[in-house]
Amino acid sequence: MEDLRLAPMRGGPEPPVVPPQTREIFSDIPTARSLLALKRADTMYGLLAERRGTVMARITIQDLKAMKGRGEKIVMLTAYDYSMARILDEAGVHVLLVGDSLGMVMLGYETTVPVTMEEMLHHVKAVARGSRRAHIVADMPFMSYQISPEDALRNAARFLKEGGAQSAKLEG
Repeated sequence: MEDLRLAPMRGGPEPPVVPPQTREIFSDIPTARSLLALKRADTMYGLLAERRGTVMARITIQDLKAMKGRGEKIVMLTAYDYSMARILDEAGVHVLLVGDSLGMVMLGYETTVPVTMEEMLHHVKAVARGSRRAHIVADMPFMSYQISPEDALRNAARFLKEGGAQSAKLEG
């Protein structure tokens, strides 16, 4: 078996040779190109849709519980905007978390403490617009649920009603 050589970068050092044993380890991992070539019916979402008899059904809590019961792995990744949500949704990610970490990652805050419900809702709405299938979980920001159970319920309901999330997550 011949060694695989990576293409050299312009003006850079000669790339390393990938030994055959390394290629064997990674041979079962699909490439992005091969994943994109799959028909919708060949993907996990297509199979779920076939089972339900629908074309585009969103993953529910019941779906996630059933997956867990069957011992299937559940993929959850963070998305903060429409574009990332669309990419992750198309890739077959089961759950998209809109985390309050967006305060540091997207808004430049030093911590997550200054993140408001309005900022979270803005991002949850964008993720909901970018996703058709993934279950969307929205992080409850600091002090949005600590004051009273009524505040917690009101703010969680806003994520579902205004934001388009399917679940709200509390920390602590």
